[in-house]
Amino acid sequence: MRRWNPYTYESLPSTNRIFHSTMAPCLVVELRTLSIGKGTHSLSEMETGSKIERWRTIILLVTIVLAAASALFSISYLGLFKTNQAPTSAHFTITMTNQGFNDSKTHSSPWPIMNVVKGQSVTIRVENNDTVEPHGFVINHYFDAGVKLGPGESHDVVFVASQTGSILVYCNILCSVHQYMLNGQLNVNP
Repeated sequence: MRRWNPYTYESLPSTNRIFHSTMAPCLVVELRTLSIGKGTHSLSEMETGSKIERWRTIILLVTIVLAAASALFSISYLGLFKTNQAPTSAHFTITMTNQGFNDSKTHSSPWPIMNVVKGQSVTIRVENNDTVEPHGFVINHYFDAGVKLGPGESHDVVFVASQTGSILVYCNILCSVHQYMLNGQLNVNP
């Protein structure tokens, strides 16, 4: 038995070919039934099956798109994509010695320079590694009371950077390297 090919006239069973007398003899106007495999199916049944397949395909595509969108949202919500946002905290260590803040005696002023973003939680670990003298540490606006540290002592200064600008950082105790410890700088950027 010949298989039906929708593109050739010869493949149609002769009982399924109907012609109008005014048209060319090879023009197929209507098919009443098609014989496929073992059973016989009408065109309306085939059209219904094709519509069902189309809807299944549409539903499948919509499901795939929604699943992909959900996955992307979940990944971005969990923070797995890198963004250009500033970290929520900043940490610094200031070492005080007979050479000043972080060897400020050998650097041009201002020194040390710390850069943060407004709204960040800032932690500054201040350590006095000088074996002879005490030193002080003050940050205008954020740590006005300051702290006095004897040899070998340390202190953590914690605050939220809420005011933008360049803030002075200095030693508030007179010592042998005092002039080198007067021009530290905390830059709080918007």
